[in-house]
Amino acid sequence: MKKIINILLLVAATLVPTAFGQDAVNVRLGVELIDETGESRRLKSNDEAKAGDGLRVYLLGEDAYNYYAVYADNTGAYLLNAGDNPLTPGSLTRLPANPNDYFEIDDASRTATVSLLVASEPIAQIEELFGEKQAVARFDWSLAEMKLEKRAKENVLNVSEKDFSLGGTERTRSSEQAAPIELKRFSGDGVTMKRYKIDILK
Repeated sequence: MKKIINILLLVAATLVPTAFGQDAVNVRLGVELIDETGESRRLKSNDEAKAGDGLRVYLLGEDAYNYYAVYADNTGAYLLNAGDNPLTPGSLTRLPANPNDYFEIDDASRTATVSLLVASEPIAQIEELFGEKQAVARFDWSLAEMKLEKRAKENVLNVSEKDFSLGGTERTRSSEQAAPIELKRFSGDGVTMKRYKIDILK
């Protein structure tokens, strides 16, 4: 997994690990897939991509949530937002931050995953696993991810679209419109998670 800029992401800032909070988390998420021609579309939960395609991540939350974006393939698991917490309420967060940059999918693996987690408090398992590192072994991440995914599923909240306003401010509406893809709504009690699986074509 490589990034199309010359510098690495900032090293993860040290945060005090805590358990999940119990505050409702309301967020819109999406991943943009960019092909070799520059055409883009929203990444689906189970999707295909070619080596050389690019990825951009978008998040829009109603509060200053902690968030984690992890890309994993056979070479390891990579924290894409190292040092970039928390979300700014009502403002679109883009990874990479520069709209002209993207994360490039390489040909080192046949499959990869993108996991987006948003929580009302720092997630202890992720803070402890990555620490000040940007990358860890995929096996170690997979073990942590399974536990986190189970917890997130238990904490899903059913919130209707009309109740999911993200504050309804002009800034929020313009931020959502600034995303080049449709962002999907996710809600959870203290934490929510979305995982994408990608089959990589040579």
